This record gives sequence, structure tokens and C-alpha cells, in this order.
Amino acid sequence: MKKKIILLIFLIISLSMSSISCNSSQEGFSGLQDRYMQLQYENEQLKLELDSCNSSQEGFSGLQDRYMQLQYENEQLKLELDSRPTLRDFDSRLELENWLENNLQPETVYIDDAFIAALKVQNLAKQSGYIVGLAPMFIDSEDYFDAIFCSAIANGILYVFSPETGEIISTDLQN
Repeated sequence: MKKKIILLIFLIISLSMSSISCNSSQEGFSGLQDRYMQLQYENEQLKLELDSCNSSQEGFSGLQDRYMQLQYENEQLKLELDSRPTLRDFDSRLELENWLENNLQPETVYIDDAFIAALKVQNLAKQSGYIVGLAPMFIDSEDYFDAIFCSAIANGILYVFSPETGEIISTDLQN
């Protein structure tokens, strides 16, 4: 019987040791499971950050491409502007008269047609590299102009002229 009691005590001790071992193993397993879940969460966060970095990189790359495109367009516009003739005044009344001979407009009856003729002369002057303005004349009314002329500067003197007849009126008070 003594043997049985010792065996029983030994069995009880071993069962209690095994239950302690299981509890500590269970705690270890639970800890590992918690750590695994934490690492899974951290992994997901890192993936999100990586995706954000990739999209930022793609966004940055897209911005760089757009910037290069705008730089190219800017250079093209600059070249176009540089290739346009610089507008200038006429050097002399003779230069103005010679230019007018080749750019007169047909005579008109109505003021709106005269205005269109003056605009055409202005546009032709621009194409030739000259500055020509429009000069509406208010003769009988303060509200409506009665005639439209063109104006240009030649050798520092302002000249007003008809876009249809080419008749030049000097505004030089000395002549």
C-alpha cells in the first residue's frame, strides 16, 4: 500500500506539473498569437504606407511630366512671340503715303462699313509691322461718331488719314 500511496503522490505531482506546463504553454501560445496579430497589423500598416509612397511617387512623376510639358509649351510660345515682327511707327510721311497707296479700302456709304474699312487698314498695318490707330470723329453729335479715320505717327508727328481715300491730315501745328 505504501507503494500505492507513493505512486499516487507521484501521479498527483506529475499531473499538477503537467497542468502548470500546459498553463504556461497556453500562456506562451496566447502570447505568440497576440504577437502574430500585432505583426499582421503592422504589416498591413506598412503596406498602406508603401502604397501611399508609390502613389505619391506616381503623382510626383506625373507632376514632373506636366511641368516638362508646360516648360516645352512656354518655350514654343516664347519662340512664336520672338518671331513676330515688332510694331513700329512710320519713319516719315513719305513712308506712310507709300504704304497707304497699297492698302486703301473701297469707299463706303454707311458708318459701320467705314468702321470695318478702318479696322482692315489697322490689321494690314499690323501685318506690315506698323502701328495704326482708329480715330472716330464726332461732328454733329456727342453720342455717335460721324466719321472714322485712322491715325499713325511718322517722324514724331501724328497723322490722321482716311482708310478709303488715303487723304492725310497732319496734326503738326508747325506745318
